Amino acid sequence: MEDNTQLLADLLEEISNKLDTLEQIDKSIDFLAAAMTGMDPLDIEFGQKALGRLANPRGRTPAPPEPANENVEIDTSLLEEIIEEEIKQLLTPSGKEN
Repeated sequence: MEDNTQLLADLLEEISNKLDTLEQIDKSIDFLAAAMTGMDPLDIEFGQKALGRLANPRGRTPAPPEPANENVEIDTSLLEEIIEEEIKQLLTPSGKEN
């Protein structure tokens, strides 16, 4: 009878150790999912506790669109005019034209 009790205790300890390992793996997967979705790992964990494995993670917010190409073609006369205006503003003490 003592052997059976010890065997059962050893088996329960082994099961407990395996469950701890699975818990650690689950947390690691939550962190990986968080990295992929942009969510917080705790949100993923709580969502799974509430809804099980069917919990649908929010998607990562889409990246902002790339800025438009702001290259503008300026002919020589327009460039000279722009430079002249900038020089005038730099030479005026208050930064305003007289």
